[in-house]
Amino acid sequence: MLKYKFDKWNIEIVDPLVSFDKVDAAGDPIIDKVDKAAMTIDVSILMTTPNGTRFGYNLDEIEVKDLTYTTAENVMKRVIIRLEDFVVP
Repeated sequence: MLKYKFDKWNIEIVDPLVSFDKVDAAGDPIIDKVDKAAMTIDVSILMTTPNGTRFGYNLDEIEVKDLTYTTAENVMKRVIIRLEDFVVP
């Protein structure tokens, strides 16, 4: 069971389904911000809990190795890694 805690809310988000809040016609995420020097991107995500509660969050400072790999599959791998910083032990 995964639990996430964000400063924005005073709750733990348990076992959410993570998706992109904004996508293009191909279903790839719309990148909110690119920092070429730091090799990071910001993406808006949507976390939906098993009971249907939805939380939108702008996930920032997602480290990437290649700024051209912006397909949903590639970005989601990086999103999952970045979300590890918010896991409640």
